[in-house]
Amino acid sequence: MPAQEALPPTLIVDRVVWRHEEIDRMVDVGYPLSEIARRLGLDRKTVRRYRDTSFNVLLASARDRRNVPLDRFKPYLQAEFAVGITVATELYQQIRERGFRGGY
Repeated sequence: MPAQEALPPTLIVDRVVWRHEEIDRMVDVGYPLSEIARRLGLDRKTVRRYRDTSFNVLLASARDRRNVPLDRFKPYLQAEFAVGITVATELYQQIRERGFRGGY
């Protein structure tokens, strides 16, 4: 796995990083799992998993759960973006014509 600093700033990465850091901090202070869960609005099992699991494993697990139907269109989108086509609605229409069935 890449170092934390080298990860792309996506919502899922940001969430895993924040939760991992926050739970580690609260555990170090001495908060019980139930208090951490209450303060962060998480289930105790989620807090326990973040406490007991390394960051890289948590991040890999989060990425594995994502359903990314856009992946097969990324090379096409990157090529279009590289030649200056950057209007999202236009790119969306182009990949819809090529079989993308996801939402805008």
